[in-house]
Amino acid sequence: MLTVPGRMYGIGLGPDAHAELRGRHAPVPVRRAEVLADRTEFRFKVVYGALEPGLWDLWLRPAGEAGPAVRIARLLDDVADKKPVFTYPRVRVDAPYGPVEAGPYYTRDNDLSVSVTAVSPPL
Repeated sequence: MLTVPGRMYGIGLGPDAHAELRGRHAPVPVRRAEVLADRTEFRFKVVYGALEPGLWDLWLRPAGEAGPAVRIARLLDDVADKKPVFTYPRVRVDAPYGPVEAGPYYTRDNDLSVSVTAVSPPL
């Protein structure tokens, strides 16, 4: 499981705020995550075992379904290209369709995504 903390700038979080995990390449349903919010601070959890193998992009819907979608990214620092600098460990979890390795990473655009890869079960 991944816990994503964040802070919104320029807009507050409404009572219907939620996070979305969107499959990048495969036609899979959007997954929602409940957002715990306090003014501009927020937090949500990504359950790796609930995601099919693939790449998942993380979005925030600060006003709920009726409002804009905001890509979750790391913006307020001096690192121009985060992908090779900020690396995170992958974990192995059991999913309904078999074991997977999953973990967060930054894209070339400094957006936060999650990679889920199916692994062969041990013999």
